[in-house]
Amino acid sequence: MESKNRTSEKNRKKHKKGIGKVVLLSFLILFLLVGAAGAGVLVAVIKSAPAINYDIIDNLKESSKIYDSQGNFIANYTDGETRNIVDLKDIPEYTKNAFIAIEDTRFKTHHGIDIKRIFGALWVDIKTMSLAEGASTITQQLIRNYALTLDKNWTRKLQEMYLAVQLERHKTKDEILNAYLNTIHLGGNKFGVQAASKFYFGKDVKNITIAESALLAAMPKAPSRLYPFSEKNMKDPTEYVTRQRLVLSKMLEQGFITKEQYDEALKEDIVATIKSQYNKKESASSSMKYQWFIEPAMDQIAQDFADKYGISKAEAMQRLRTQGYSIYLTMDTRIQQRAEDAVNNYKGYPKIKVESKKVSPYDPNIVEPQAAGVIIDVTNGAVKAVVGGRGDHPEMSTNRATQVQRQPGSTIKPLGVYAPAIETEKATAATPLYDAPLPTEFWKGYGWKTQPKNYDGAYDGLMTLRQAITKSQNIPAIKVWDMVGSNVSRDFLINKFHLGNQIASSDTGPASLALGGLTEGVTPLRMAAAYSVFANNGIYSEPMFYTVVKDNKGSIVLERKPEQSKSLSPQAAYIMVDLLESVVKNGTGKAANLGSMPTAGKTGTSNDWQNGWFAGITPYYAGVFWIGHDDPNFSFDGKHNSYSKLQGATVAPLWKEVMLEAHKGLPVKDFKRPSGIVTAQVCLDSGNAATSLCSQDPRGNRVVSDIFIKGTEPVELCDVHTTAKIDIRTGKLARPDTPAQFVQEKVFIKPYPNSIILDKDKPYILPTEYTDAPSTVPQPPTNTNPPTGTDNTGNTGNTGGANDNGNTNNPNNNGSGSNGGNNNGNNGNNGNNHTTP
Repeated sequence: MESKNRTSEKNRKKHKKGIGKVVLLSFLILFLLVGAAGAGVLVAVIKSAPAINYDIIDNLKESSKIYDSQGNFIANYTDGETRNIVDLKDIPEYTKNAFIAIEDTRFKTHHGIDIKRIFGALWVDIKTMSLAEGASTITQQLIRNYALTLDKNWTRKLQEMYLAVQLERHKTKDEILNAYLNTIHLGGNKFGVQAASKFYFGKDVKNITIAESALLAAMPKAPSRLYPFSEKNMKDPTEYVTRQRLVLSKMLEQGFITKEQYDEALKEDIVATIKSQYNKKESASSSMKYQWFIEPAMDQIAQDFADKYGISKAEAMQRLRTQGYSIYLTMDTRIQQRAEDAVNNYKGYPKIKVESKKVSPYDPNIVEPQAAGVIIDVTNGAVKAVVGGRGDHPEMSTNRATQVQRQPGSTIKPLGVYAPAIETEKATAATPLYDAPLPTEFWKGYGWKTQPKNYDGAYDGLMTLRQAITKSQNIPAIKVWDMVGSNVSRDFLINKFHLGNQIASSDTGPASLALGGLTEGVTPLRMAAAYSVFANNGIYSEPMFYTVVKDNKGSIVLERKPEQSKSLSPQAAYIMVDLLESVVKNGTGKAANLGSMPTAGKTGTSNDWQNGWFAGITPYYAGVFWIGHDDPNFSFDGKHNSYSKLQGATVAPLWKEVMLEAHKGLPVKDFKRPSGIVTAQVCLDSGNAATSLCSQDPRGNRVVSDIFIKGTEPVELCDVHTTAKIDIRTGKLARPDTPAQFVQEKVFIKPYPNSIILDKDKPYILPTEYTDAPSTVPQPPTNTNPPTGTDNTGNTGNTGGANDNGNTNNPNNNGSGSNGGNNNGNNGNNGNNHTTP
């Protein structure tokens, strides 16, 4: 029975193998038939293959050249060092063999293409119905990276195979391997084993170990995913360690290393080596001038190359470093240099003595913050300057201007609160808002554990929207956000201001959308692009770091033009500019004032004083600067004085230093005022058209002039100011029997609805009680003409929610209560459009 089973199993395997052979044979016949039919096409493809200079090593030294926005040469763009080429004799045998073992087992015997591997890969792809298996030899990879166009198609693949065979006829295996090992992409912006060895291990390639060699050989398969210094791999190195061990097993399997060498390599702690070098890398010196700008610029260029020509970003990056392109950036070197100098030498950084926290490179007992900033041309999104940190810039280190998201504090208010309110006409610059504690049910309903407050813990009572943004009050911002609604607020942040990848799905309440306590935060780059909308008549421009890339023959291979879309109406954008100008002229942003050059902006301070921001605009530029600690959990515990705290006021002077240089020599011009903007006089207390009573308020004239989108200017008269006869002895309403010498007519305001009235406002609010009747004067008859605010039975009507707490917990109740006296003593919630809690 066993014999029969074995025979049966053999037959099944034989049958299966036979089917496989038939399928393969069928495929080969089909391939030959199609090949015969397309022979003419194949000949044409081969004839169109580019002529190449087989002295590849010399040609690989042709670095690209980088120019600024004025066409001035900045630097060569190369593999980290100007000359990073090493001779094959200086590369250990086991390093060479590590690449051969994992990338091209039959490298030493094939003639440019590996027929066996091609059909093997083809068979795997047929079985898996995918294109997962690759078959490129080391020679083909070299040709692909060096000689061919960027188009990724069958034409290129056939040319690649043809040229690989031709290259093998002209060059020895050692020469080909040497060129390959000096050019292969090995993660980050490192190409070639010498540059990568210095970067990852801090030593020349001739000194690296077998384990380190295996790590380098592991990376060509997926240089970005396997990049050891990526944030993901620094947290969890499993993926690159697994690939490194696969390389080691292949080396053992193919006899390139002994079992003893294999075991020794496995024992080597490659993760510890990487982490140690990463820490050294973070404190290394900059390797390129203006690298804060150049790195994100080259990243954008490489991505555009990849998208346009259908190649990997790694391939695009390698070409940019080795093919002699001319790259024209949007950078203004004058502004860039001033920004770097200002960030490095700013005198306003707070210094905090914390002897137990040695986190400052400048003094082991001083905690000093980091800083970053971006400046963008508001008309087209061209980035003019980027500074990603203080001091030297270690290559490929964290760029805080383009990569690090931090909570923006109040700089979010114009984007998530005030612009949506103005655009949707839910509010105007003159909308009155009552700055007072919010109802408990409201803030608890949004998950706040403590009552939200203004940054200084105080409340200012009635103010307009303009005054609220000027003083950066939190409570009015929350009330306006409530008017707008969470969905509209999120839509503006994500779709109008293009912060989609900065806004988490959990960011839905006022704590994040109105006050800037976002789950992840924003980068200065994205914030600068968002604020440029206000200065550019409501048009958003995607940040661009370059304009054109030309090949070594002068032909344009890549061009970047402004990518723009409408975010706001020109009228809403202009009103936002006008509001933000008030912040700089009279509010928290005074330190950013540029004198004669019109300036608008917003300060921002996050919880626990961890992040300080200033986002500002002029008719020319949008600039955003941030100061904060790399440790996002660093907080002030109350032991430090106020100077130690990070806030928007800390950042505004730094912003001004840079922007003064940016605007040097530019003619002064105003922000463009569009049609459809009107000016009207309004009452501060009602937001409606002013009456004569508004100017007779005991606090002074309450009439102001403000601007509106045409059609939103108030037409209804003020219904908040009123007059009443007062008994001057008691301050209460006079009765008909109050002696005339004690009666005086005064101007009052009606109570604010659904708000806790502040003590400072109570003297100006219409009294609700009558003075005591004199004992010698009879009570007024029941049916005499009632004073204002009484019902027809002579009883006092409830005034607009101040004394009626039934509606104080309804965040959508906008009643002013101005009609309480005509409602037979009812709630009096007929007035609208004044305040929300």
